[in-house]
Amino acid sequence: MASNDENFKQQNGFTEEDLEKYKQSLREHNLVLYYAARTNGLPRNNMEEKMEEYLKRKEQEQNWAKNKKWMIISPLHTTAECAVEAQFDTGADANFITEGMVQDRGLKKSRLSLAQKVNTAVGEFVCDYEVMVNWRGRDRAYGRIHFFVLPDGARIDKPLIGNDWAETYWEMLLDEPPKDTVYYTALKKEKAKERIDGAELRAVVQGDQSRLRHNKETYEQKQGSQAQGSSSGQEATQRKQAKR
Repeated sequence: MASNDENFKQQNGFTEEDLEKYKQSLREHNLVLYYAARTNGLPRNNMEEKMEEYLKRKEQEQNWAKNKKWMIISPLHTTAECAVEAQFDTGADANFITEGMVQDRGLKKSRLSLAQKVNTAVGEFVCDYEVMVNWRGRDRAYGRIHFFVLPDGARIDKPLIGNDWAETYWEMLLDEPPKDTVYYTALKKEKAKERIDGAELRAVVQGDQSRLRHNKETYEQKQGSQAQGSSSGQEATQRKQAKR
């Protein structure tokens, strides 16, 4: 199956070789003169415009890769937590999450009194719902965070964090995924299997130890009772023999 990048190239009629030639032409021109010529309205063909759009998007994706952190979230008034990778959307003021993420993580959404038209790094959308969740980060930092809920058509696989929230809290988030919590993929909830197996094994061992202690105590009590009975019997026999 062709990637989104390949589909974009095919739809707009340019190849990787065309793209390399275009990038080389940009390097060969003085950028100031180049952009001045553009401002003065010198014509460019449609393919050049699409290649520039493509290059800008790839540059943006590279910048996004530098702006990722982890946070632990949970629905309000519950202790069920999951770790999610968050993306800092430098072009947005609000925070966004998709309908699928809300359902997958068991979050409770609320309908907005008035639908909101929002502009994100992946396009414009109309949001009908919002959600408020608890969050935790590094050094015991915690609080609540508000998200607008994007429709499932939004091309994001992780929550987007806007400037308003990030300005105060971004550096309080985790640089790496936490090790001691349930974790999620982009599409479905999973648990760390080795941690489940370890917990189950500990429970079995503890149960066996409890049963062994109980059996040992029962055995010792039984032995003590038998020994006491045997001692009493011996004393009674000795008294009878003494009387004779």
